[in-house]
Amino acid sequence: MITETVFAWPGIGLLVVESIQRRDYPVVQACVLFISIAYVLVNTLTDLVYAQVDRAYGSANSHERAAAVCGHAVGLGGAGARRALVRPAP
Repeated sequence: MITETVFAWPGIGLLVVESIQRRDYPVVQACVLFISIAYVLVNTLTDLVYAQVDRAYGSANSHERAAAVCGHAVGLGGAGARRALVRPAP
């Protein structure tokens, strides 16, 4: 809503505030639904892009580390897997 005020751009924040003041609940519900869907879509897109970048830059150990933290590393179990993450200082 700050951007809307500073740049005089009408937006969803101002619409929500005005709708609450006018007690126009269907508009408030629609805005909340829109914001929620946008939030989920942006987070999903971020996860997908991160997975592609992770794969593209060959961070092969990242999958092993993630599995080790959960205790599912191949050949290691539980605490042994977590100890595998600790590397001795050079």
